[in-house]
Amino acid sequence: MQRTITIALMCALGCGGGGSEDGVGSTSTAGSEEEVARPTPIEEPIEEEEPEPQAEVADLGEGQVRIVLKVGNETAAGRVQLLDESGAVVAEGGAGESFTLPEGRYRVVATLDPGALAGATPREDALFVEPGQSERTITWEVTRVRFAVRRRGQPVSRWRIVAQREGGEELTFEPTEEFRVVMPGRYRAVLTFGAQRVEVNGLIFQGGATQTVPVDVN
Repeated sequence: MQRTITIALMCALGCGGGGSEDGVGSTSTAGSEEEVARPTPIEEPIEEEEPEPQAEVADLGEGQVRIVLKVGNETAAGRVQLLDESGAVVAEGGAGESFTLPEGRYRVVATLDPGALAGATPREDALFVEPGQSERTITWEVTRVRFAVRRRGQPVSRWRIVAQREGGEELTFEPTEEFRVVMPGRYRAVLTFGAQRVEVNGLIFQGGATQTVPVDVN
């Protein structure tokens, strides 16, 4: 039993030796023993995209504006309203007051107090408020007028004239040396003295002028 095993082992060894001599059936181990060198890929650094700058929201400042009303060259009392671009009232108060508002475009609506100027209508003006302090003056142009009534070339001491501007209220004039401040424009009037009543047409009062208007009656 032991011998049989020995022979079998020798045969096995002999067969193995012959195979190695003629190279038949040999297997190359070079590929398994030596790795083929492969280039190592170079990893390029990934550039991080910078976030796009966001548009900055304009930080609107505030401005302070003072509204002054004038009749001719004289400062006058009245009321002021400030409206934004949508037409909404954002501030109001008396003439001469200062208003603090965000920077932007506005519309001013100014109204004189009763008695400041007979027949005066509200005035509007555009306004742009900027940071800082500013002043806006709204002026009503006027005429300074008085009448001189004569009959056959002689002054009439007692008379009364009721005049009305187109679209305005009636104004009453009586003998005086003082000039009266009125709105410029075209007027029609009626003169009354004694028992006479005379229509006076074609009266035109020039803005900024000082006029003595003669009225001659036959």
